[in-house]
Amino acid sequence: MRINRGYRYELRPSRAQRDLFVRCAGAARFTYNWALQERIRRFEDREGADRFVGNFQQGNDLRTLKRTTCPWLKEIPSSVPEHALDDVHRAFRNLTLRKRAGRPGGFPQFKRRGVDDRFRLRGWIKIGATHITLPKIGRVRSKEDVVVEGKVNFVTVSREADRWYVSINVEQDDLPDPAPVQGPVVGVDLGLKTFATISDDHGDRQHVIAPKPFAKALKLIQRLSRWTSRKERIVDPEGHRRNSNNRRKAQMRLARQHRRVKNIRSNFLHETTTMLTRTKSIIVLEDLSVSEMLKNRKLARYVADAGFMEFRRQLEYKARWYGSKVVTVDRYFASSQICSACGARKPMPISERTYKCDCCGLVLDRDDNAADNLARQALVAGRSDTAMLAGINACGDWEVHAKPLRRVGAGARTAKQEVPLSRRQRGR
Repeated sequence: MRINRGYRYELRPSRAQRDLFVRCAGAARFTYNWALQERIRRFEDREGADRFVGNFQQGNDLRTLKRTTCPWLKEIPSSVPEHALDDVHRAFRNLTLRKRAGRPGGFPQFKRRGVDDRFRLRGWIKIGATHITLPKIGRVRSKEDVVVEGKVNFVTVSREADRWYVSINVEQDDLPDPAPVQGPVVGVDLGLKTFATISDDHGDRQHVIAPKPFAKALKLIQRLSRWTSRKERIVDPEGHRRNSNNRRKAQMRLARQHRRVKNIRSNFLHETTTMLTRTKSIIVLEDLSVSEMLKNRKLARYVADAGFMEFRRQLEYKARWYGSKVVTVDRYFASSQICSACGARKPMPISERTYKCDCCGLVLDRDDNAADNLARQALVAGRSDTAMLAGINACGDWEVHAKPLRRVGAGARTAKQEVPLSRRQRGR
């Protein structure tokens, strides 16, 4: 088995190295914005296949730019602008894929100073016990012991507030395939009140409460944002507006608070996903459309604070590491409307938090009922080819396709009275 891992450590650079980090990040940002602007201008001015420019041609234009108007780009490692060109190429390729799939999307966004302070390096990189040696930068100390296993592909140096971090991407070959996890099959229902309701095939349930770091720190962030906006800016002799010292200090305090919120959320997601992938054999999730959920202006803040997509992303790659499987149920599967005891179905508005079945009399929490239905889908898929499961596990060796269900007639209640939607009715 071949996998890529990332090791992240905090650096302790000297003042000269910190200044060089800032210059490299600025060069990466400048190259990205220049290449993006050239692609947008070419796309709008020309027609046909001539509207697109390849990465190779932009690489030649960048070398010409170094010799003529931007000789300062020669003072930094050559891999920094090259990786920036790769990022622009990848962004336009993703835009093309979205257009072909019929999904909305515009041009990629330009990078901003203070927000996108990062750059990538490759080449002669040496990893030490307490330091890392980077090309043209030299030996940079780390605040903790550096332990890396595998072949180093590239490193990414990034800044968060007033701290610099390095992420080392390594490739590990000839790893033995992980043994399948001997654990229960669980269904995981994600929500805002309770982050995750976990139900296994034995009927045992577990509720995971999210720390909600942004909601707890919202008042402090709002106060720091007001303090930052009230600080003055200085106009230099050339007419440019610069941040004053007080404004820079206020911006740094606000950035530190955002970094703290991010770290709390990331630590919670890593602990939860590691626990699931190491102890559960099959993990069943709903295929949530987080982008559509973020369009709800009343819930967007809470959805973003939960980190549903990051939770799913971590589950998928950790499942390959530890030997578990992750499957996704079709987003049209009404897990909250179907009775987990008898299979009857009734409409459930989002404001109704308790499921009361009119057929068998089951009274159960809405999230518990949905988690029970999700856990049952993996078992149904193992017995029938017409299961209501749509997904593929993280290892890629089990795929079950299905169509979502719709009710037939006003009095339809059970699953037997439902038929699959057609492709046109599903809007695909």
